[in-house]
Amino acid sequence: MERVDAAALRLQQALDRLEQALEARIQQNAQQGELIPADARAQDERERELQDALAAAKQENKNLHNVARAVSDRLDNAIGRLKQSVGS
Repeated sequence: MERVDAAALRLQQALDRLEQALEARIQQNAQQGELIPADARAQDERERELQDALAAAKQENKNLHNVARAVSDRLDNAIGRLKQSVGS
């Protein structure tokens, strides 16, 4: 369970860094304002790739949280059954 939590934390931190990088890039582009068309297209493509990667990472994070919740529930149930059998 700790490994799943640690992985979820690392993924969330990576998502945060990716989101910050994307926001910084958008601000940088807005400040520059004068990109030549080829550079603008390449920049747009890169931003789309980053947005896609961010969406995929968020989905993976959601999946990991679901798995962690399911594992936690199963462990709680198993512990409860063990306590009942020991107490009986």
